Amino acid sequence: MATVAWRVRSGTRATVVYGLPGAGKTTIVAQAARELIGEIKYGVALTLEGYRAEDDSGSVALQLNGFLAGFGRELDLAVLEQSPRATLLRRLAVELRGLGVLVLIDGLHRAAPDTRRDLLEALDGVEGVRVLAASDEAPTARLPAEGVHVPELTPNEYREFARTLAVELGLEIDLDDLFDRLPDEIRSSPRSLAITSATSGIARLNCCRPTRLRCTSGRARDDRP
Repeated sequence: MATVAWRVRSGTRATVVYGLPGAGKTTIVAQAARELIGEIKYGVALTLEGYRAEDDSGSVALQLNGFLAGFGRELDLAVLEQSPRATLLRRLAVELRGLGVLVLIDGLHRAAPDTRRDLLEALDGVEGVRVLAASDEAPTARLPAEGVHVPELTPNEYREFARTLAVELGLEIDLDDLFDRLPDEIRSSPRSLAITSATSGIARLNCCRPTRLRCTSGRARDDRP
């Protein structure tokens, strides 16, 4: 987290925190943003959650324009609808100049590649603007961004994580058998591992749950406790 905050403070390029789903990227970005409170006046959070790739440039533009409306710097809707994507994002970035803004982007990987490039290029080097993003993918050489990798869990770390999780949830599962059957991309991701472990435990409990049949009005009824 300290490394991420330091990069945001010292650089003009976007900082992209990347790693496997569930590795804690969004948490790191949020913590770094809190650490920067007091050094940067404003923050605007952009999210691409739920947007299709063909719609993402419009959604980002609307979110930025909504933020600018609070300062009386928003663009006319006709401009939003008629301007080419790259031109529109550059115009919005110009309006951010001098405000002292931290632009937070969650799910940068969900944007179409051209939109990622146009957005980060538009914000790159703008006075008073810093960019911090979370992504499942490392930034490519085409992007004006510096990457910070969130490493996967080591074998010992993910076994300890799963044991702790099993105890906390009261799950009775064979962890060694579970790990032998899991692919690396799940074993090394805390979120995926938590979901898989919990699901395995619930499935086992359901399979072992006793079923009592009793007859009522001539019909057999399945009563589960």
